[in-house]
Amino acid sequence: MKRLILTLTFLLIFIRLFSDENVYLQINRLREKSGLKELKRDSVLTATASGYAGVLLTRNRLSHRDPIQRTALDRFRANGGTSTIVGEIIGSGPDLGQVMQAWEDSNQHLEVILKPNWTHIGAGLASDPGRRIWVVLFTINRVENLRLLENGEGYILSGSFIPDEAEQPILLSGISGIEPTAWQNQSRSFQYRLPYSAAKLYHRLGYISREGQIKITDVFYPDRLATFFPGMEPR
Repeated sequence: MKRLILTLTFLLIFIRLFSDENVYLQINRLREKSGLKELKRDSVLTATASGYAGVLLTRNRLSHRDPIQRTALDRFRANGGTSTIVGEIIGSGPDLGQVMQAWEDSNQHLEVILKPNWTHIGAGLASDPGRRIWVVLFTINRVENLRLLENGEGYILSGSFIPDEAEQPILLSGISGIEPTAWQNQSRSFQYRLPYSAAKLYHRLGYISREGQIKITDVFYPDRLATFFPGMEPR
């Protein structure tokens, strides 16, 4: 009996992982058909999507707003996400094939999937014997290896901008600008030092492009974001 239970548990886990894997494959295949780039997986998006799929299964209803009226972006930020935009699609059905077909037949869902600017994706699946619910999240990451670490005197923020148009980093702490302690033009790598007095201020990180445009890439509160490091992998 014990061996049977272990076997069934393994099969359920395998089916769940296989289904999750298929979501990434199907979404990227659909984007490939439209000439769009493949999306990379993001651990924060995946954790957020998985958690919310479980919430939807428990509530027995599909909604983009959770019980406390948070949006996908709100939930992403609560898990340590810092990107400025998040897209979400939700589906329920007996198998992923039917759900994918429903997404493809819906102009609104297809528009989200085929947004050219997306760079990263995360998916979650929750199921019981009668239902399967998929949640897929998308975002635009313009910073690699973003880190916020405490150093005894405050925080050190570091990372590298991905777009090669980034000419100069900017960081707004509340309404005040902060000068970088390090900036490398070739690698577009930056570093900032933030005092503890700025811990609860709203911060906006971004860059000035070659055309002189200000582009905000990430937003965060240092005291909240710091709780996700160093345990959270840099993205």
